[in-house]
Amino acid sequence: MATVNPIQNLFARLNEAGISTPVARKSLPSWWDDEIALIPSGLQQAQMYLARAFNISLASLADPNAAVIFLASPQQKPVTH
Repeated sequence: MATVNPIQNLFARLNEAGISTPVARKSLPSWWDDEIALIPSGLQQAQMYLARAFNISLASLADPNAAVIFLASPQQKPVTH
């Protein structure tokens, strides 16, 4: 029986949140290979890249059963002259 790569679940969850797999893949480093995600630390590395790229809670990506949670962007103060 073939091992299911956990990166596929991660991409599916991002897709449900509105981030297509091709867009998510572009946010990973050019050297990225999906086989890296078969190692727990490799999957965590992908989660960190994706969380940072899309302003997503890392904890929500780390839990395969959790909904993807986008973080609020800090509001900028208006520029006054």
